[in-house]
Amino acid sequence: MEKKPTKTITEHAQRWRDAASQVHPAISDNEQARLFINTFKPPYYGYLLSGITKDFADLVVLGEMIDISIKNGKLEGGGKV
Repeated sequence: MEKKPTKTITEHAQRWRDAASQVHPAISDNEQARLFINTFKPPYYGYLLSGITKDFADLVVLGEMIDISIKNGKLEGGGKV
């Protein structure tokens, strides 16, 4: 389930978390974070992978910060995201 270019990080996270919550047995937070990172294409993938945290909620905040930084020209976007 890749992030759609038309969706915000928060919308993508909610959609992904809803799908992950239906998996039984439940997936640990660390495993959710690892799987969530893999749903992104560059440049988000690289930035999230190198993030300080692997906590799901923190990754969502980090993703939002990356999105804003790309839009403000502070990070290279690598094309359409």
